[in-house]
Amino acid sequence: MKRIIASFALAILVLLSAQPVSAHVFFTGSNSSVSSGVIMHVTPDDDPIAGAEARFYFDIQNQSINTDDYIFKLNITNSKGISEPAATFPAGKNSVTAKYVFPLRGAYTISLQATPVPTSPVVIKEPIDFTYNQQVSRGIAASALDQPRYPWAELGMILTLTVSAVSVVLIITRCRHIIGYTKNR
Repeated sequence: MKRIIASFALAILVLLSAQPVSAHVFFTGSNSSVSSGVIMHVTPDDDPIAGAEARFYFDIQNQSINTDDYIFKLNITNSKGISEPAATFPAGKNSVTAKYVFPLRGAYTISLQATPVPTSPVVIKEPIDFTYNQQVSRGIAASALDQPRYPWAELGMILTLTVSAVSVVLIITRCRHIIGYTKNR
């Protein structure tokens, strides 16, 4: 009876201590003169697939940084340092969307830059960078030519196949000798 009560109490404790899961990522800007952040959502499921289109949705959390007074540019940099721009589109007063196809699995740096329009009456006159590191773990892998070769593994496979073939031949030969010996008796 005590075990049942202890198990029940433990189950309730586990359920009560569960943390909510969020599919969005919050990251802050690099400009020290303004406190601002962006909530980013990437489809599908905040886990982009290499070779398939990923859609970004950025929700700017500072009301003074908006699509009327700022130009937004999105750059995506791979682990080799090669950067590609992605076109951004306003999706409301404080929201920006973009589309991008990650070419391969790997680590990428997503950088959204907000630059004030020269004619706008904004208080913050310098650009603000919002940067986040995104891991792409599904989809197209790197080329087979880019993968490291392991000659010791290839040699091990050849030796294993050779030993297996010789063993099968020896077993079949021994079985024939045994069968011939038992028939002659």
